[in-house]
Amino acid sequence: MRMKEQPAMKTLLALLLWCIICPDGNAEDDECSPYVRVRRDTVWKVLEMSTLTLSCPVIYCEEPPVVTWCKLMDVENCTSLSENPNVRIWQQMPNNTEENLTISYMVIQKITKNDSGLYRCSGSAYAPGRPIRVNVTGK
Repeated sequence: MRMKEQPAMKTLLALLLWCIICPDGNAEDDECSPYVRVRRDTVWKVLEMSTLTLSCPVIYCEEPPVVTWCKLMDVENCTSLSENPNVRIWQQMPNNTEENLTISYMVIQKITKNDSGLYRCSGSAYAPGRPIRVNVTGK
């Protein structure tokens, strides 16, 4: 009886594995894995009243995502950032690079010590990027 159970178990495991790897039955869809490509432990040291440009490369599959920026207040709270007289945010697709790459930029002009902290970018429904540490020092 043991011999008959093993082929059935192998078939069941193979089917389960197929469902995990190809939930819609099309393995080609899994070739693209969108992600935010910010390097681990990125740190910027800048002088007060200077200009800082942060970049956030995002690899996408079909449509370029809308990239947003936030400043981490603590482990769970990230305050959304938007343009103002000292902050400019935009994104562009660079020429002569990967097809599905967009880069978001955030420029902080006349940076102050209050701007020190952790910043993070995120693309639409993507997992957020790694934090970028900004250390502002006096002149």
